[in-house]
Amino acid sequence: MIITNGLDDKQAFAAKLTKFGDDCDEAFFITAFYTQEQQVKILSRAGKKVHLTISLRPPTCPRALRETLLLPNVTVHCLGRVLHSKIYAFEKGDRNSLSGTEYNVAIGSSNMTYGGLYNNIETNILLEGKQAEEGYLHAQQIFKLGSPLTSDVLDRYEEELATFEKPQFNDIIASPAVLGAGYERVQNAVKYVAKLCEDDINLNYSDIPTSFVIDHFWHFIVEEKRSDKEFLRQQTVNGPSEPLTRALFEEFIQWDQAGEQYCRQMLERANNLRSLLSSSSLNKNQLKELYLTFHASRYVDDRYTGKAEAFATRNTSKQVLNSLHHLANEAIPISERVADLQRSSLSLFGLGDSAIKEFNGWYYPNKYPIWNKKSDRALEILGFG
Repeated sequence: MIITNGLDDKQAFAAKLTKFGDDCDEAFFITAFYTQEQQVKILSRAGKKVHLTISLRPPTCPRALRETLLLPNVTVHCLGRVLHSKIYAFEKGDRNSLSGTEYNVAIGSSNMTYGGLYNNIETNILLEGKQAEEGYLHAQQIFKLGSPLTSDVLDRYEEELATFEKPQFNDIIASPAVLGAGYERVQNAVKYVAKLCEDDINLNYSDIPTSFVIDHFWHFIVEEKRSDKEFLRQQTVNGPSEPLTRALFEEFIQWDQAGEQYCRQMLERANNLRSLLSSSSLNKNQLKELYLTFHASRYVDDRYTGKAEAFATRNTSKQVLNSLHHLANEAIPISERVADLQRSSLSLFGLGDSAIKEFNGWYYPNKYPIWNKKSDRALEILGFG
């Protein structure tokens, strides 16, 4: 079957993709240009796996990619100017089951742009049977040719795009992934909010690492807006809302500046952490002080004070310094460092999963986000999956 937008119906192809998506369990999308993330969002929200391959060159949109990276069940790979294919491949069922699998595949001229899906005269062929299965396998193979799109690679694409002058655009060479999937998810959320609220951040927090500001914004969403949680979820059921996020951030600034301006206290804590870890040994009070760095509540209650006492009593200075220096060792992939502190001889009494994961955000605030249960809850409330 052949579909031509403009001859049949301007939205005929998009409607067909929507129907294929409704009937699938997993999909591979190959598109040279990517500016419209709605099709991917719909599948992601339905709990379906999506594997997207895009070309990092104009007019591919950084904002659309940033929002896509925040979606659950979605993996994104990137290629350079060599990618021209447009394949939309859907699979339903299990190859190992008695009922087998069904495939729906479209190959043609439509990119995942507004013009490609809705407005241009575009022609696409729908494959059936064995040809559809072969098309699906081709989409899988192209996906494997790409490199994971990380927040670092996307940052470099944005920088190149900002200085781009026709006719030449330099390919973005993907570097090896540094962050694990969990860190990448939070990092992309931090950068999304930072870009969206850039003027407010520059005006009010120019001297503070952006990751600290956004971390305290997560606290505001989870704790201070607790009574509005269900309302916010309703507003973001289809993904993050730019107007809502901006409005919440402006409210956050007023709340923060009317109080103790905790973002600045976070910077002081981070500087103190680096000072403590530069010591050759730590006394008991310093061990307690170090432990309390990772509990970013403005009110350190008896529960945390007691835990800090236990941390300082049950761990030696040598153990703490050895383990945390290992956790800060950039020569080792961060996922390995975190795993080592969670379940090896380097683990410390009282230093839980959240503190281990957020440590590098405190120690290297301009490189890593602060990732903990609070950030996960905030992302879920704001529609980031």
